[in-house]
Amino acid sequence: MSHFISYHQINPIFVKLPNRNQVIANYSVSVFINQDHVLDNVLYIPNFTFNLLSVAKLIDNLSCVIVFYSNGCHIKDKTSLKMIGSDEMQGRLYILRVPSYQNIQIKPVKSPHITNIVNFTASDLETLWHFRLGHASNKSLDVIRNKFPFVKYNKYFICDICHFLKQKKLPFPLSASKSRKYFDLIHVDVWGPYSLSSIHGHKYFLTIVDDYSRYTWVFPLKQKSEVVKILEDFVIFIQTQFETGIKVIRSDNETEFFMTNFFSNKGIIHQTSCVNTPQQNSIVERKHGHLLNVARALMIQSHLSKIYWSYSVIHVAHIINMLSTPVLNDFSPHEMLYKTPQDFNQLKVFGSLCYASTLLTNRNKFDPKASKCVFIGFKKGTKGYILLNIQSREIFVSRDVIFYEHVFPYQRVEDISNETDSLDIHDQFFFTEDQPILNKPSQVIFTPCDNTENNVNDDHESDIQIPEKVCFHRDQNLNENHETTQSIQMSTRPKRPPEYLKDYHCNLDVSNTSSRVKYFLNSVLSYDKLSPSYKPFVMSISSHVEPNTYSEAVKYDCWKKVIQCEISALESNQTWEIVLLPKNKTAIG
Repeated sequence: MSHFISYHQINPIFVKLPNRNQVIANYSVSVFINQDHVLDNVLYIPNFTFNLLSVAKLIDNLSCVIVFYSNGCHIKDKTSLKMIGSDEMQGRLYILRVPSYQNIQIKPVKSPHITNIVNFTASDLETLWHFRLGHASNKSLDVIRNKFPFVKYNKYFICDICHFLKQKKLPFPLSASKSRKYFDLIHVDVWGPYSLSSIHGHKYFLTIVDDYSRYTWVFPLKQKSEVVKILEDFVIFIQTQFETGIKVIRSDNETEFFMTNFFSNKGIIHQTSCVNTPQQNSIVERKHGHLLNVARALMIQSHLSKIYWSYSVIHVAHIINMLSTPVLNDFSPHEMLYKTPQDFNQLKVFGSLCYASTLLTNRNKFDPKASKCVFIGFKKGTKGYILLNIQSREIFVSRDVIFYEHVFPYQRVEDISNETDSLDIHDQFFFTEDQPILNKPSQVIFTPCDNTENNVNDDHESDIQIPEKVCFHRDQNLNENHETTQSIQMSTRPKRPPEYLKDYHCNLDVSNTSSRVKYFLNSVLSYDKLSPSYKPFVMSISSHVEPNTYSEAVKYDCWKKVIQCEISALESNQTWEIVLLPKNKTAIG
C-alpha cells in the first residue's frame, strides 16, 4: 500500500494464481515507480501477498527497454535511455526496489538544465552520504562502509546527476554473425576527401565489401554524388554476373546512400549505423584502414608522386582479394567468391621498372622499339598492364611488357645527392619529387606536346583516362662548352618623361636619350653658374604652386575655376543641402 498513489473501482476480474486458485480483483491502482514514471492499471488483490509485474505490460505501459544481466536487470527509457529502475535477481525472480511514495517529497526545481529532482528527507542518510562524497560510485562507497560502518548507502538508488556527468558509451561486443551466402549483406562507405586530387581529379573512393566472401571493390570518385550511379550499376552487375540479388546494404548516415526509391523497387533493405557510431559499420571501416596502410607502403617503396594514389588503392584492393585470411579459414576472398584459386603469376611490383613495346604505327625505322615505363596496375576486363611512360607521362595499357621488378626508376632527390651536386640550377628545377632520375642530361628543354587519343576503353573499376601530356626532351648531343646565349635586344622605342613633368628640367645631364635628338639641352643650358640665392628664384618661375588654404587658392583664376566646377558637380548630384549655420558652431574650411 505504501507504493500506491491512487485507486478506483473496476468491474470484477478473475485472476488465476500459480497455485491454480482463482481470486477476484475489484480495484485498479496506480503504483509509484519514481518521480517521472507511474505504473497505471495495476490490479489490486488484497489476499495476494506478493507484488508481481509483467515484463510485457511494464514495457508497454512505461515505453521502456529492459536489459537483463546474470545478476539483475536495468529498466531504461526507450528514447533517452535514462535509468528508470534496477532489479536484483534472487532465486529465479527479479526484485524491483522502489522507494516508498509516502517518504518522498517531489518538488520541481527551476533550473535551465535539471528539472524534477527528487529531494529525499533528512532521514535518508544513505542518499545523503552519496551526495556528501561527491556522487562516489557504489564500489567506492562499499569500501568506505567496510572501514566506517556509520556510512550507509543504497546501491539501488538512481542518481540522475551521476548519469548526466559520468555515463559513457556502451562497449561494442565483437560481432559473431556472418552471412550464409554471398551478397546477402554488403557493407559500403566513402573515404575522403583527400587534400590532393589524383591525376584524374579523384578526391574520394567508394568501398564495397561482401560480408560473406569479404571481397572488396574500390571505385574512385571525383564527387560524392557519383555514389548513386555506381551503386545502381553495381546491383545490376551482381544480378548479371552472379545470378543473385543483393538483400541488405549497410552504410553510415551519409545522404548519398539514401536511395529510398531504388532500394524499395529492388527489394533491398538499407541498414544504417547510429550517428557518430562508425563501430556499427566496422567491417568496411577496418577495410579502409587496411587499404590505406598497404597503399602507403607501395607509394613509399615506389617513390611515385602522390597524384597517383588512386592507382595504388585500386591495386591494393586487387592484392587484398588474393590474400588468405583467418576470417575465411585461411581462404582468400577470390576463392570464396569465384570458387577458383587465384593466379599469383600475374602479380607485379607496383612502381617497378618495365619496358613496353611501342606501336608500329607511331615509329619509323630509327625510332626506339620500346619505351621506359613504370607499372601502376591492371586493366579490368583487358589482358594488359597499366603503365606510366617516364618520358612523356602518358598512361596507357600494353601487354608487350618486360619487367625489372627490383628496380624503381622514381627516386627522391635526397637519395642521390651525390649526383645532383654537379647539376646546374636549370637542371635541378626539373628534378622534382615526381620526376624519375635518369642519366644526367646535358640540357633540359620544356616543350608542350599534343594530346594523343586513348584507344583503351574505360573500365568501371579502374577508371583509366589519359591525361594531357607534358614532354621533357633532352638533347644529349649538344656540346656542353658551346654557348647558346643570345645577345639582348634593346627596345628602339623613344623614351619620354611623364606628362606631369613636361614643365620641369628633370634631366640636365642626359646620358641615355633617343638617337633622334640632334642637339641636347644640357649643351646650351646650365644652372651651374647661378648664385645660390638666384638659382631658387629661377627655378620657381616655371614651377607650379599648390595652395594650402582657400584664401591662397582664390588668388588664382585657375583654382577659382576648379572650385566652381566642383561646387556645380555637388549641386547637380544633390550631394549636399544648403542650410543656415547653427548658433555656436564654426564652419569647416
